[in-house]
Order: sequence, then C-alpha cells, then structure tokens
Amino acid sequence: MKDGGFFREAAPLAAGSALFGAALALFLTPLGVATGGASGIAVTLHVLIGTPVGAVTLLLNLPLLILLLCEEGRRGALRTAAGVIASSAAADALAPLPAATDDRLLAALLGGAMMGCGSALLLSHGFTTGGSDLAGVLWHRRHPRVRVGAAVALIDAAIVIGSAWARGDFSGVIASAAAIAAYSYALERVFGGAAHARVAWVITDRPAPLCRAITQKISRGATVLRGVGGYTGESRTAVLCVTLRTEMIRLKRIVREIDPGAFMIVTDAEEILGEGFPPPGGGKDQSSISPRTG
Repeated sequence: MKDGGFFREAAPLAAGSALFGAALALFLTPLGVATGGASGIAVTLHVLIGTPVGAVTLLLNLPLLILLLCEEGRRGALRTAAGVIASSAAADALAPLPAATDDRLLAALLGGAMMGCGSALLLSHGFTTGGSDLAGVLWHRRHPRVRVGAAVALIDAAIVIGSAWARGDFSGVIASAAAIAAYSYALERVFGGAAHARVAWVITDRPAPLCRAITQKISRGATVLRGVGGYTGESRTAVLCVTLRTEMIRLKRIVREIDPGAFMIVTDAEEILGEGFPPPGGGKDQSSISPRTG
C-alpha cells in the first residue's frame, strides 16, 4: 500500500477511535453510564470490579469477530476487527484522564455525542466498533425473521437494564437513554445528513457476479437495466441498488473487488417505500443496522 493510501486509512481510524475512547474515559466510565453494546457491559464491569473497559470490550467482541470471520472471510472481517481493536485500545490508553464533569446527565449527553462523532468518522471510512450491531446482524443471518434493528434494540435494552439491576441503581437508566439518544443524533448529523438511504447506479461489464455479491454480502436486492452508450452506441449494463447509508461503504468495496473499472453514481434517496425500509409515515427501519455501536 502506498504511504498516502495508508495515511488515508490510518488517520480516520486513529481519530475516530480517539474520540470513542475519550468519550468513555472523560464522561461515560467515571459516572458509570452504560450505553448498550459491548462497551456498556465493559463500563458496568468496571464499576463493579474495576476491570479495564477497553480490554473487556475487545474480549466481548472476539466471539463475534470469529463468527464474522467464518461467514465473510478475512477480507470481510478485517475492518471490523481494526475498528474494535483500535477503539478498545484508545479506551484503555485514555482511561487515566480525569473525569470532565460530575453531573451524570451532562456526562451522558456529552459522552454520547462524542462517541457518536467518533463512530461516524469510523463508519465513513468503512470501520465499525462491533458490539450489539454486529451481534444483531449475525442473529438476523441465522434467524431471518428477526429484524436486525429489533435484535439490536433488544440487546441494548437488556444490557442497560441488566447494568442497572447489577448495580442496584435504576436511576442510571435515564442517563443511559440520554447517552444513546445523543449518540444517535450525533451519528446521524455527522455521518451523512438527513437522508437515511443511498441509491447506487453501477455501469459494469460484470452484472451477474456483482448482483450475487450484493445479495450475499449485504442482503440487498439489485436490478439489472440494459442501455446504450450515448457516445459509443454500444450496449451497456447498469445495476441499480438501494442501500442504507451504513451499507453503502460495503457496496463500494464490493464494486471495486468485482469490477474495478465500473462507473458508479451514488445519490441520496429522499423516500424509500418497500420491504427492508421504513413504512410510509416514518418509523425506524427494522432491517437495518442500528446507529448504536461499540
């Protein structure tokens, strides 16, 4: 890999992980705010028995990474593993920093927002921090009737309530909810604006393997359209695919792997009606990866 390419990958990974780790060290861990996901369990264990948050987060993600490796191979699991390792290391490296506030609700809001910004930076470059999102995706693959969004929400709710029960302090549930809301809002604002979905037009000479990879790797459909080049007059094939914003990074990677010479156009989708997307009138997409990570 060229030096410039390495820097383009390493810089956002380091910066996003630093924000993620700082949110835990400065705000969430000192006041025991569990936000769901692996980091939520890690914060709870730190409060109860003093274990390091980053190391526990990494250990909790290891079984999920192994399952992902078995399903998608080394290439598919590499970026998730990189995001998990880097963000976990940052959490422990920054742990000696003093708490930024002693107000639990303020810590929850600021910590959630900072963590959301860090996760957005990681996601925008194809990295993730694993946790309940990855667990929800793997759950859905084994039990397709269980929507990913519902699985993630169930896992996070169980972690937040379990944390409150283990510590005997249910007042912390309010702070956890505030942190999750701040996280989601920051992620949405930083990661890509209001539109939750993207439309990709891919002009390619390899439509069949591309459609197959889209179905297998991101569980989305694709439509093959036939056309004619306006300048050359030659027959061309275009693949149309609609994905969630978080899935577009993976789609771009698939296109590069299948047909490096493909011409790709990506636009925002103002409204999507149909299976796999929110119903008319709004509502959370229950087939998507939730914005909660970690």
